[in-house]
Amino acid sequence: MDMIESGLDPAEFAATAERAVAACATLEGKARAARLAEDGLLGVLAGEEAGGLGLGL
Repeated sequence: MDMIESGLDPAEFAATAERAVAACATLEGKARAARLAEDGLLGVLAGEEAGGLGLGL
């Protein structure tokens, strides 16, 4: 099943990720991690060895 069939719109995900990354531009360390967690993006950024997708910011 692809993302669209499961109800996840790639364009919507991209827009959300773009907003989250922009919001992190002025944050550092724990504040940046907290913001990414609030936006649900830590699993995307986490390394594959930790169960994430290993995608860069």
